[in-house]
Order: sequence, then structure tokens, then C-alpha cells
Amino acid sequence: EGEALISVSGQQVTWLRSSRAIEPDGAVPEHYSKRFETLEDIFPGDVWSSAWNEIQDKVWTPEFDRFWQGQLSADELVSRITPQTTEMLQEDA
Repeated sequence: EGEALISVSGQQVTWLRSSRAIEPDGAVPEHYSKRFETLEDIFPGDVWSSAWNEIQDKVWTPEFDRFWQGQLSADELVSRITPQTTEMLQEDA
């Protein structure tokens, strides 16, 4: 039931693959369905790290701001956040 509520919200990708077929209520981004196409062979999950807030504040937020402003492509975004994120997660391990 919880996964169905997540699907209906359209705000998050559910863990339960069968729930991904549930249409969200309300408007979703034009690229909404791309989330599911790219997740066919992986399992999404949450990151549990004491460094996560720092990663979001110092690494992700500035780069995502550039991405949303059209200053970076998706490929550039990933190439910029991945090394720093990996390093900070490994330091926290």
C-alpha cells in the first residue's frame, strides 16, 4: 500500500517494480517516464551516510543548480558530482 501511495504522488521512484505501473495523480515532469526506463536493471535505494547532508549541500546543490539553469548537460552533471560524492562516501565508510 505504501509503494502505491508513493507511485500516486509522482515524487519518487518506488522500490516495488509493480508499483511503477501506477499512474501518478496530478502533473509530472515531461521526462517522468524516463525514470523507469533507466531503472529496469537497477534497484533504487537511499544513501545512509553521516556525510550525506554535506554531500548534498557542497556537491549536489551547486551542480544541480547549474543543471536546472541549463548551464550543464545531464552527462556533465553526473561527471561532476560522481567523483566527489564517491570520495566523500568512502571517507565516511
